[in-house]
Order: sequence, then structure tokens, then C-alpha cells
Amino acid sequence: EANASEDKKKRALVETRNQAESLVHANEKMIKDNEGKINATDKDALQQAIASLKEALAGTDIEAIKSRSESLAQLAMKMGEAMYSAQQQTSAPQDENQSEGEPEKEEKIVDADFQEVNNNKRKKP
Repeated sequence: EANASEDKKKRALVETRNQAESLVHANEKMIKDNEGKINATDKDALQQAIASLKEALAGTDIEAIKSRSESLAQLAMKMGEAMYSAQQQTSAPQDENQSEGEPEKEEKIVDADFQEVNNNKRKKP
């Protein structure tokens, strides 16, 4: 009981550090996986935010870790939205061209009959 508050502080620090490290890993992976889709300015900003968070992770200041994690998360969210909208803009013309070209072919639906087989009754030799 005497160390309960100290234990809570340590636990909060460990949980915050784990979340921050996970955020760093996820964003580094996003940069790597989307190398050609991210413009240089956004990529640099994201890498700086990651470096800043890693710097905070080297210490034990929980508030610094939280604030830098929050700024990295917001930056990553904006970047994700930009990548998503760019993807939507590039895929939209393809859909329009497809609808202007040949009409879509209708699928032929086949109605089938079936019969249940009861395997519980076995023939005796």
C-alpha cells in the first residue's frame, strides 16, 4: 500500500511508452509501405515527429511522451486522409471510363435444385 501511488505512476509511464513505441513503429511502416505515395514535405514532417517522439521516449517525462505522441498521431491522420483522397481521385476516373465504355454485362443467375442426403442410416452388410 505504501508504494501504490509509485506503482501507478510507473504503470502509466510503461503503458504510455508502449503506446508511443507502437505509434512510432506503425508510422515508420506506413512511410516504408507508401514510399512513392507520400510527398517529400509530408514525409519529412512525419519523420521529424517520429524522431521527436523517440527523443521523448529516451527520457521518463510522461507528459512529453503524451504530447509528442498526440502530435504524431494527428500528423499521421492528416497524411492518411491525404493519401486516401489521392487514391480516390486516381481511381474515380477509371470508374467513369468504365461506365462510359461498354455497358456492364449482366450475370446469368442459375437456379439449382438440391436434395438432402441423410448419412445417419447405414446399410448393414
